[in-house]
Amino acid sequence: VLRAVSGQAGQLYRFDDAVAFARRAVAADDTVAGPHADLGQFLLRTGDEAAARTALETAFKIDPYDTVVFNLLQMLDTLDKYTTVEASPFIFKFPADQAAVLKTYAVPLAQAAYDEYKARYAFTPAGPILIEIFDTHDSFAVRTAGLPGIVGALGACFGRVIAMDSPKARPPGDFSWQATLWHEIRSEEHTSEL
Repeated sequence: VLRAVSGQAGQLYRFDDAVAFARRAVAADDTVAGPHADLGQFLLRTGDEAAARTALETAFKIDPYDTVVFNLLQMLDTLDKYTTVEASPFIFKFPADQAAVLKTYAVPLAQAAYDEYKARYAFTPAGPILIEIFDTHDSFAVRTAGLPGIVGALGACFGRVIAMDSPKARPPGDFSWQATLWHEIRSEEHTSEL
């Protein structure tokens, strides 16, 4: 029952509530992999990647055949190699080989979008806002859905966490990463109100 309630909270973008119920599900029976995996996924959506890794590693020890958990742990290993740039209210994670260029453009663009929507909606989201820009589309897909191969999505917003493709993740001219970032920050303004 607690897993079901946690999952429903997650579907409603109430990730802090989803984490709380997932923690209760883990406490009810810590020998089952599923509640640990749920907790890890919801912690990822709140931006608590260290705690998410712990929950996912526990799930993987119990069930080493869970493909989603395996993928998420590999994605976290990839993020460990990324360059982190703090620019309040944002924390950016860029592929190391693209960080110098991306931060030059992404930081001011994100700040402009944030300022515009903050003024338009008279709302200041709780921060910090984590923005992860992935150099492969499948890494973005795993961050978003736990599996590679997601079609049609360029970015995703989970309240105070935004994940998206970098310009290198798609063929040149295939999409505007700037428009995607702007759109996801707008989504952040809306989902943070939930």
